[in-house]
Amino acid sequence: FFSKSIKNAHKDWICSLDYLTSTSLNNHDILLSGCRGGYLKFWNINTLEKIAEFRAHLCPINSIKVNKNMVFTASE
Repeated sequence: FFSKSIKNAHKDWICSLDYLTSTSLNNHDILLSGCRGGYLKFWNINTLEKIAEFRAHLCPINSIKVNKNMVFTASE
C-alpha cells in the first residue's frame, strides 16, 4: 500500500471520485474527481498528471460512475 497526493487538485472541495481502468481506447488507468464547484477532472493514476478538466455542472458533483464507454455524473 502506498499513498500519493496532488496539491491543489481542485479550487474547491472534492465531493466524488471514481476509477476508470485502462482499455484499448486509453492506455492508462484514470482517476476521476468531481468538486463542489461542478468541475470534473481526469488524472493519470500513475503519474498524477491532469489529462482533462471541464465544468460538468453548476452545482457540486455528488457522484461519479463509469462503465467501459461512458462517464455519469450526478448533481443537484
